[in-house]
Amino acid sequence: WNAVMYDGMAANGNESALYFVLLLVIGNFLVLNLFIAILLTNFSAQEVADELQDAKKLLESISFFNTYVAKERGVDESAREIAERRRREALVDALPEKQMRFDVAKKWATFGEKVYDLVLASEEAKRREEAAILEQEEAERQARVDQARAARKKYEGVGFFGSVALFVSSFATPRPGAAPKPLRRYVGNAFGLRFLNPRTSVVRKTCYAIVDDERFDAFIMVCIAASSVLMAFESPKAMLDEKFAGALEVADWCFTVLFTLEMLMKLTAFGVWLEEPSGTYLRDAWNVMDGSIVLVGILGKALSGTNISWVRALRTMRVLRPLRVISRVPELRVVVNALLRSLPGLGNVLLVALLFWLIFGILGMQLFMGAFSRCSDESVDTKALCVDGWVNQTVEASWDSVTKTCDNPDLANATDLSLATCVGSYQSVEYVERTWASDDMNFDNIFNAMQTLFEMSTTEGWTAVMYNGVDARSPELAPQRDHQPAMAFFFVAFEVIANFFILNLFVGIILDNFAQIAEESGDGGSATMTKEQQLWAQRKRNFFDVGEDYGKEDASLMAGASDDDDDEGGEGVSGRNAPSTVKSDGALGKKAPHAGGIAESPPASPRAARKKLRRGVRRARRFLFRVSHSASFEAGIMGVIVLNAGAMACEHYGQTKVWTDTLSGISYACTAVFIAEALIKLFAMGRKYFKSRWNAFDFFCVATSVLGLAADVGSTTSVLRVLRLARVFRLVRKLKGLRMLFNTLVISLPGLVNIGALLFLLCFVFAVLGMNLFGAVTFGENLNEHANFTNFGNSLLILLRMVTGEAWNSIMYDAMVTEEESDCDPSQDCAPGTCCGVAGAPAYFIAFVVLGSFVTLNLLIAVVVDNFSNNAKDVEGEDVGEADVRAFERGWCRIDKNRTGYIPRTDLSSLIRKVPPPLGMRGVTATRLASVRFQKNLDIDEFAPKDFSEWVHFEDALMSFTRHAMGIRTNTLPEDMREEVRAELAKRAAASFARIKHAEEAMEMDEAGDSSSGESEGGESAATTPAGSPRHSASFGGARDAR
Repeated sequence: WNAVMYDGMAANGNESALYFVLLLVIGNFLVLNLFIAILLTNFSAQEVADELQDAKKLLESISFFNTYVAKERGVDESAREIAERRRREALVDALPEKQMRFDVAKKWATFGEKVYDLVLASEEAKRREEAAILEQEEAERQARVDQARAARKKYEGVGFFGSVALFVSSFATPRPGAAPKPLRRYVGNAFGLRFLNPRTSVVRKTCYAIVDDERFDAFIMVCIAASSVLMAFESPKAMLDEKFAGALEVADWCFTVLFTLEMLMKLTAFGVWLEEPSGTYLRDAWNVMDGSIVLVGILGKALSGTNISWVRALRTMRVLRPLRVISRVPELRVVVNALLRSLPGLGNVLLVALLFWLIFGILGMQLFMGAFSRCSDESVDTKALCVDGWVNQTVEASWDSVTKTCDNPDLANATDLSLATCVGSYQSVEYVERTWASDDMNFDNIFNAMQTLFEMSTTEGWTAVMYNGVDARSPELAPQRDHQPAMAFFFVAFEVIANFFILNLFVGIILDNFAQIAEESGDGGSATMTKEQQLWAQRKRNFFDVGEDYGKEDASLMAGASDDDDDEGGEGVSGRNAPSTVKSDGALGKKAPHAGGIAESPPASPRAARKKLRRGVRRARRFLFRVSHSASFEAGIMGVIVLNAGAMACEHYGQTKVWTDTLSGISYACTAVFIAEALIKLFAMGRKYFKSRWNAFDFFCVATSVLGLAADVGSTTSVLRVLRLARVFRLVRKLKGLRMLFNTLVISLPGLVNIGALLFLLCFVFAVLGMNLFGAVTFGENLNEHANFTNFGNSLLILLRMVTGEAWNSIMYDAMVTEEESDCDPSQDCAPGTCCGVAGAPAYFIAFVVLGSFVTLNLLIAVVVDNFSNNAKDVEGEDVGEADVRAFERGWCRIDKNRTGYIPRTDLSSLIRKVPPPLGMRGVTATRLASVRFQKNLDIDEFAPKDFSEWVHFEDALMSFTRHAMGIRTNTLPEDMREEVRAELAKRAAASFARIKHAEEAMEMDEAGDSSSGESEGGESAATTPAGSPRHSASFGGARDAR
């Protein structure tokens, strides 16, 4: 798409880029993602329908069973059940009675008593056995604890070397717990041999003690990592060194023997399979995978002397050894378990995809079989004339990166030949035979057709195939430009179905599986995080929320500031009485009228001066705190941040000196504003300034800005200048939607790291495998000196490129090069860089694309979408913050102008319209019916007493509004949880009500600023309660307490 955009810009100017960008954003990012949303919605709807159907059948069965049991047992029945029973009595009475003889019934009773006694005896024996096992385990645990405590006590107070000795001793202490169950719970003989009895066999006890130790598991983990690292060095070029290859072979033999001993010890300790119902080696899927990898390595070593191709392929399967890490790393294991649970659904999606590929493959064969063929001589357009050969063709010069030579004979005498200087063309005198062959992507048979359709599904090269289909004529004629344009609909239809629908089903299946795992966990657990990571994510859920110092009352800070002030003499002057003291002290310094004239008061004492200075500083700090935390100040700082970022974005290459000076002036001015902001907050807040991570972040940005301006030379300065842009993240604190997105990113980090580790492990395995398969293949157009498998680093890099889908199929075709297509060496002992390709390369590349792109990358998408959905639900259901409560207070004060704490119930609809979301509906376009439904859902009566139904108290209203906004249905909760929720809501409501009790704060909250709010028209006090309300003729706070 970008190539078309550049053509449009060349034809109509740079403004044309806006059209293509808008087309990409609207068409690709918005409209096409609606397909995913529709698929996910249909997934949920289908699941709900299935669950409802199952629940209906279950309820019908339970209803029938309950009716039958009620009739048989004679339990109390409702009137409806009695009527139902009476309607069937006629049929029931018609059934023949079946009664046992007395002797038969007695025998059955005796038999039942004996069975009951046996069951009781069996349960008692089992209980005693479990009690003995628990007692023994507790004794062993206590012994380990005592041993560790003794070791710590031995090395206490020894200093650094004591700490090192303590660490070594703790590692030297056995740490059992790696086995599936204790040895005493094993009863069968391993391998069916008597001398391997778990009670008497010393060999089995020794093997169990070794494999049950977590230190042995850690040692095997280190060996797996070391063997994997050594495999990464086995590149074709490095293996030409016989000494190096011999050393790697010896190390591989050592690791193979070690892993074989590990498998044998586990088989001896746990048993093979049939010895126990659980806990044996083969009953654990991870052990099965480990054993299979070890057996493949053993078989490869045993047949290493034979020169057979399939034996070499079997030896190559050693690359699966790093997969053993999965069973030993919980973070990887939890992701793989989630994928394994998704396999049935993913298999169904793959079957659907194969069905569509088969249908379109057969249809493509009927339309284009052999029609993509053409002659190697472009001047020949029929198969009949594509014979013999030709000479004297013009050939473009090409650079051979292996031999470092240029094939242009005109440059044969050049001394500085390189890829950059190997240019031009020359007349070749080589005789070239004409060949008639199809393109790599064709429909000549069903396998090629389905492979071509798979490549098109990844959107890689599908337009080239479409143009070939449009140009195709027949198997005997070469393609001709735009021969049948209507054929483009075939490819467009397949791309829409395969790419927009089928492949997006992978994301739907994975997300659906995540939801099922979270539902089954009972606590909303994650499918890609361990319990420890889930706890970390829970703690970081509000990572970008406002810090503690933002939104606090001025009084809390001033109380802390007052604590820092030391009043000498022990006079306990409270902050509330301080202003009056100031007036009294201040009056001493003024001139007062006297009978005899004007006389000056005596000068103030040093102590009074210090107190006056402290009071002045306190007033200044309070004033600066209010200014620096006001909405207008924050908005101004945000504007300066945006201005600074915009000025830095306006820099460009070749700018004039005037433009440079202007941008520098803006930068200096913005930096000065940031420094002033930091100094103001430091003075106002003192030590509490650094208790907020946002303030610490701002101070870091200011410090880097000052350093950047001080240095103003070199690359370090550029880095420091870029760090100033980090202040843009302060916008996250103010914008609720952006904050939710960043919180989603933070809580997704553990899952993303786990999936990233799995992707790296997958790339590691395929990189080593690709290095063994394609490391010696000759270079081509796409498999070249920049993208190849010659060593581990290049292999890993090219696989990461293939994960993004960049020209992966072109690399695949270069890895399949044959002797007819290139001057490659088909022998097994070919030199690196000269070998022919591998015919089975499609299996390698397609497997990696499916596992890497379709599954693992979609896991990343699924994790972010899942966490975003959960975070959005949390924000919608629980984020009723302090600002929302303040908005409710302002809306209340517009109705309850006298701040009585009560409003008529008939004014609830007005309150709903005066309070903004999420608590109310102010600014929301809604019908009257929606307002009535909103008021009904509030369920005020749950908190308001029935005796006062004509009036609604502030606390009752706030509790109901908060519960409604948070989506809490207290009547469905357990009693203890219900009381806890009510207590929490009441606590918040009481704190809010305490604020509006003070007339001055209520005056500030009332936006109308009506002077009648301080005193009613009749001269009544603002605290006068309305007649007929519960607070009439009572104190403002006492009536609420009495309730």
